[in-house]
Amino acid sequence: MADSSEHPLSGLWTPSHLQAMHYGPASVSQHLLEHLPSNTSKAFIVTGSSLATRTSLISQIESLLGSDHHAGTFANIKQHAPVAQLDEATEAVLKHPAIDTLISVGGGSPIDSAKAISHRHHERQSKYLHHIAIPTTLSAAECTGGAGYTDSTGHKVGVFSPALMPQVIIYDCTFAKETPQKLWLSTAIRALDHAVESMYHPKTPDSPTKQLCLAAIAQLFDYLPKSKKEPANEEYITRLQLAAFNSLYSLGLNLGGGLGLSHSLGYALGSPYGIPHGTTSCLTLASVVRLKAEKPEDAEQLAKILPYIRRTRSGDDREDAVSVGNAIDELLKDVGLDTTLKEHNVGEDQVHKIAKLATKTGEGKLYDSVVALVKTHAAKPSKQDAGLHPPLRSGNASPLARNIAILPPPASPNISWPLESPSPILDPSSEATSLNTSTHSNAILSCSGTRYGRNLRLASCLQIWRIMSSYTVPRSFGERNTGDWDAPLPFRYLSLDGLCAIDLSHAAGVLGDIIAPVDLKEAARLIIQICVAVQPNQGGLVTGLGVNQALSLRIVPYRPTVTCGPDNTGPPELSCRDVIDKMPANNKRQVFGPRDQQGVTVPLPWAYTTGRRRCGATVDAIEEGRITDEGDWYKIWAAANAVDFMCCQQGRSGVATALGDNKRLYVGLRDLGRQERGASNSTVATE
Repeated sequence: MADSSEHPLSGLWTPSHLQAMHYGPASVSQHLLEHLPSNTSKAFIVTGSSLATRTSLISQIESLLGSDHHAGTFANIKQHAPVAQLDEATEAVLKHPAIDTLISVGGGSPIDSAKAISHRHHERQSKYLHHIAIPTTLSAAECTGGAGYTDSTGHKVGVFSPALMPQVIIYDCTFAKETPQKLWLSTAIRALDHAVESMYHPKTPDSPTKQLCLAAIAQLFDYLPKSKKEPANEEYITRLQLAAFNSLYSLGLNLGGGLGLSHSLGYALGSPYGIPHGTTSCLTLASVVRLKAEKPEDAEQLAKILPYIRRTRSGDDREDAVSVGNAIDELLKDVGLDTTLKEHNVGEDQVHKIAKLATKTGEGKLYDSVVALVKTHAAKPSKQDAGLHPPLRSGNASPLARNIAILPPPASPNISWPLESPSPILDPSSEATSLNTSTHSNAILSCSGTRYGRNLRLASCLQIWRIMSSYTVPRSFGERNTGDWDAPLPFRYLSLDGLCAIDLSHAAGVLGDIIAPVDLKEAARLIIQICVAVQPNQGGLVTGLGVNQALSLRIVPYRPTVTCGPDNTGPPELSCRDVIDKMPANNKRQVFGPRDQQGVTVPLPWAYTTGRRRCGATVDAIEEGRITDEGDWYKIWAAANAVDFMCCQQGRSGVATALGDNKRLYVGLRDLGRQERGASNSTVATE
């Protein structure tokens, strides 16, 4: 296959045999049957156990096929497609000669397994099988004729043929909604890896490949943070699916081999160490880009990416290529995917083994460069080991830290959150005044055990601080249900043990403000370092944050009474954020009780769902009977937030009890896909 060239501009693009690519809601139900090869076709479904047992997706496809077309389902494909399961699935297909179609559903492992089954079928029956791929991740395995699986020694084995490329791809955003968010986001980085490494591959033609890869990179940078914030948004899901398609299908049949060093390192880290390929791209891509920046011809191609990620080119290709690598690091931190080898139990003693697997050699300039790259990654501490930044000194203080004045607590806090009183040590005052300053130079940090609580657990505060975003692009934070804010206020981060809360709110008299998430994280760090980390381990407050100095961040203790259900009983990962972000969260006094009782302002049971996800919140009385209690929505919202952090994000349903003035109320979060949407007499609020 001839290399492409820019000087002179020349190249070749060879398309695959793809017949159709559908995208959009309900694409599977609308188009699957029309792409079976014949009216008598028999189809065999290849998927993983999670989709088959924890969702209704596979049963939907089986029902759609009906007895006329459904020949069987293999639902035990595991990560990296181990050969044992591949053997089992192949034999199941070969037992039924009438099978002419494979339908793969899921991520890279089921799709690659279906291609490998087709390869083996051809070896034994001299016939490739028709393949319809229904991806639920963004790994883009459906876009190539290559298939990888793991042999009995734990190493990756690859097969390739143009005939293994699926004939039909169906991107259905309603199917992708079932994908756990971390898997969804990390496989998007895998797609980014495809697009970035395609830019400097010698066989990549300028058109359509590089042009589509640049478009894919732009969409991934634009829509990945949006999808993290709104995981149920079907447009964002579909945009990312199309970006994944553009990242790899655009290569056509030009490649016929490895894509680049980041992918080679991914294979060296993936199967041998049990790391998902989306995560391997999170580990390797940015560093490989910076390494490639040292090679002028590669730097020239990488520099073209900058305008597509809203950065300005300097004119120096090497500098611009390094900037691309740094931008990838920033994106990873923004969506919470920055990670280290230590977090995956890969130590420095594995450096040379990884480098040999990636380079297929044990010496030479490339090998030495890869050793240095992997050694740097292996030496990085895990997030758990990293702890706080070094103590502040005049020479290394951040811009925000240098501008914050450390003063005694103000007479009354300039904040508009209702100061709940989860323990007697907190002042319940909620008096507020407006802030009128315009720069961080007027920000004030204050520590106070009386106002913000004592005896905070440092480890709990560090745990939640570490997951705060370090993204440098400013975002808007404003009062919920008052506008199109990036994040609604009040907003709370909570440690997994529920003992440390990091709260963000706005000054009275304004609706919100704009600030970079990294500045919020820095403000939290200062409170932890100056207030929480020293006796009496007290809470603290930073006021005067944001462009208009209208935001405040505090750290306080919180002791919710939360009970979590068994494992695997909760709603899909992060689906409850839609509910938490839209729930009432004000401090207006309410009377909760039976709908026909005089004076009741919130009839019980009260239920809430956004109508887009499977998470539902319910507020009700703990005991049966005509129970009433008084309270405010802020405390109930805070308790629901605790259930989400402590239970739902760990895959479990949960309830928080002892709410209301007389502790007669509870709030629960549950999976609406497992239960009916509430009793017929409940009050249901939707978005």
